[in-house]
Amino acid sequence: MLLQRIEEMVPGAIDAQRRLLEDHGDSVAATVTVKQVVGGLAGAKVLKSFIPGTPHFVDPEESLHVGGVGIFDICRERSFEWLIWTLYSGSPPTADQEEWVRARLEQARKNLMSGPFYSRVADFLYANAKFLDPMKAIDGALALLAENSRMAKKVAQGDIHEITWADRLEDQLDILGYLSVITPLVYRAKYLSAQSADSFQTGLRFAQAFVSGLGIAEGDEHAAKMARVVDQLMATMCYHGPGNVSTFDAIVASSGGANPFEVFGSMVGGLRGYNHGGAAEQGVRFLFKLRDDPEFGLEASAADLERLAMLRLTRDKLPVWCVGHRVIRGKKGDQRANATIATLREMFAEDPFFDLALRWYDGAKKMVDEHTGSKFPDVNVDGYTGLLAHLSGIIAEPQMAPFAGAFFATSRASGAFAETFWQAVGPLRLLRPSAHTEESIKLLPAA
Repeated sequence: MLLQRIEEMVPGAIDAQRRLLEDHGDSVAATVTVKQVVGGLAGAKVLKSFIPGTPHFVDPEESLHVGGVGIFDICRERSFEWLIWTLYSGSPPTADQEEWVRARLEQARKNLMSGPFYSRVADFLYANAKFLDPMKAIDGALALLAENSRMAKKVAQGDIHEITWADRLEDQLDILGYLSVITPLVYRAKYLSAQSADSFQTGLRFAQAFVSGLGIAEGDEHAAKMARVVDQLMATMCYHGPGNVSTFDAIVASSGGANPFEVFGSMVGGLRGYNHGGAAEQGVRFLFKLRDDPEFGLEASAADLERLAMLRLTRDKLPVWCVGHRVIRGKKGDQRANATIATLREMFAEDPFFDLALRWYDGAKKMVDEHTGSKFPDVNVDGYTGLLAHLSGIIAEPQMAPFAGAFFATSRASGAFAETFWQAVGPLRLLRPSAHTEESIKLLPAA
């Protein structure tokens, strides 16, 4: 169904790109200041999203929308299968279309686990996951499958002009299905010292299969609660335009003709840094440290937490984790964070750790407002998604904090793949910007 829907969309998308270039190819799309050139191009609109239309955008009131639906509602009510269809097609699926995605991911999961390469992946993870960051372990497992992909086979045969959009899409859907096996396998191998995957069930939705693979649910009710958390975490980190570090890395790699397995590796490289996706892990670590610190702990007062935030800002020059996001915000704040907190209130309203996290945010936000004048003090999603994973039983201990990054990478793949898929429909244009030198900047004409 998705292939048929996209086949209907492809001619219009190619024609829209052609007309855009014909009608506006020589228009100046952006002006960039030297501050932006030196400071990482923050705010410079120099990339176009290739996803047809404008289905994914940041609304000034409601923050992120995907397929015209607010991220708050997606996080709270939608499945990962719903999200995948919407990311690729730009419109929400019917029940039959959502079921098609479920069956397609299930087939990929079954093909992996019954195929000739599964033992290669499992053996690699059982031997190495303990020594790898979870994101890199997932990347390593997928790398073992890359040369068997549709795109890689055609490249190896020299048939690069025979690569079709369907090859790319099928490879991407395979990976999204594989992740419901590989990401839990990383967890089992790294944190449970497991050497088998006997508990995996294949005939399930992505989130249910993911939970069965973790092998830690205590009964059907707990498994259902954990599956809801997984669906929410898959939505929380999925996408917010082509300019975020990880999606941009994926786009650059894709522009060079990399297959989706290699594109995933580029995306992970962008995610791991503490300044981007690595903040998910750091937010979780910070909340654990705050909880376990004898000076603060679960009973820490508002005054104590304000003092801690003030010292981090003014004396120690340290990040104030769990506060602020520069892109995903509206008048209602970051709706991903609001959705996460709403779920925490629903599931764990009386939990003292959750209460501590809320008090920390209130005190930290007050200090950020007083001492920095930051425009981005709204609650940040990273620490609270980790707290949700912790209270549901997944990130049980502080040493499991890096698994927050595994959730991030698994979720972000869906948005990065949708962007790179549409980027490659029609002529694949190599992303190759030129650079200024210090001397060339000095010679720029005055504004």
